[in-house]
Amino acid sequence: MKKIVNISLSILVLSAGLQSCNDDFVNTKPLSEVPNELVWSDPGLSDAFVVEIYNGFGVGGFYEQEMASMTDEALFTHPNRGINTVTESRSNPADQGYIMDTYEYGRMYVRIRASNIAISNLRQAKFDQVKANKILGRRISCVDIIISNSYVSMVVYP
Repeated sequence: MKKIVNISLSILVLSAGLQSCNDDFVNTKPLSEVPNELVWSDPGLSDAFVVEIYNGFGVGGFYEQEMASMTDEALFTHPNRGINTVTESRSNPADQGYIMDTYEYGRMYVRIRASNIAISNLRQAKFDQVKANKILGRRISCVDIIISNSYVSMVVYP
């Protein structure tokens, strides 16, 4: 009798457990990124997207080794950074010397692409177009500066 009760209880628990399973746990939303649809339907997220483009400037050029260190305008005394390679005109394909990370092609293209995405999506935003135009108008000049800076840097540092 005890064996029958245990078996029937086990069957009941298993059937209840199988009934409660669903596939919702497979369709989870990533917690580390915001979906594209939400970014362009919320003015705060759209503004945050555009503000993040500014990170393409790094620390605004205020690195320990300033651009003046790459010329005869200043003297940079810390060795092994490749600055001497540039200032002594020994740069070659095998050893280009010091190149700021903000001038890396991959990073510049990412910023250019993000700028173009922001401009096109803000022109057809899914929220109040007046707010979208304010974000676009406030940010467009800086976005243009970032794009222009990136293109000029690609020509200067091929």
